[in-house]
Parts: sequence; C-alpha cells; structure tokens
Amino acid sequence: MPKDRRNSINRYRMTEERLHGKYRAEQWQYNLLNVVMLYLGNRKTQDSLIEMLRIIFKEKAPALEKKQQLEEEYGIHLTEDETKELKKMCNLSEGVYNDGFNNGFDNGVNVGTLNRAKEDLQNLIESTGWSLEKAMQVLRIPLEEKDHYEKALKKEH
Repeated sequence: MPKDRRNSINRYRMTEERLHGKYRAEQWQYNLLNVVMLYLGNRKTQDSLIEMLRIIFKEKAPALEKKQQLEEEYGIHLTEDETKELKKMCNLSEGVYNDGFNNGFDNGVNVGTLNRAKEDLQNLIESTGWSLEKAMQVLRIPLEEKDHYEKALKKEH
C-alpha cells in the first residue's frame, strides 16, 4: 500500500443526478449502496479500529492466534461459527493465489527458463513473505533445484 493511503478508511456514497424530467427521489430511496475502502498498513497503529482490522486482514498469523488477540486486546469473543469464518478469511488470500497459479499452469504457463522462474520466485517471496521452499512448492519447482535458485536470487541482492 502506498504510504499516503495507509491506515485510511474512506466511504463512497451514491448520489442522484437528474438527466431528464422533473422527478427527484428522496435520498433514502437510492442511497442504499455504500462502498467502504480500507487502506491498511503493515505496521501497528494507534487507531484501535484500524489496528483490529489490520490484525484480521493483514497480519500473517494463524486464525486461532488472531482470535486470541481479538479476545485479549479488544474483548471480542467469537462464536464457533465466527471462528470458522475467520479461518476461511485467513486462508482466502492464499487459496485465491494458489488457484491462480494452478489455473495458470493448467492453461500452459511455462516457467521453464531460469530467468522466468527466478523472477516468479522473487515476486512471490516479496509479495507474500513466503520462504523460498514455499514459493518453489507453489510454482511446482522441484525442491532439489533449491540450491540453484538460492544462488541465482542471491546474485541480485
């Protein structure tokens, strides 16, 4: 997230614009849609709402650890169903990411060359915080090639 957007919450509402005719609706008739955009940072903040949302959506921790944080720091006790939903949310981004990679492979994406595979590994590691092994697993690169990619990635840094 760019620095100027971090730790912000914006709401966008629908407004009426008459293009033809005289009728004007009451706001309650059309203003049923609100869009709320959360721009969360990666570091702790003093704002308790943003910090709570950061823990839920951004922090790289297991669902049960997040549940414990919510209980201890905010007094929020989740039911069994809510805990299941939290687990789903925690696994959602990784699942979507994995599905995208799997679909790409199914559609013939070729990461056979060293440079392309190296670039994909670097992007995955930087964007997800995963280890080289995890990134290789997701990209279906044999782990016995780890030393080769480890050396290639170190040359860039």
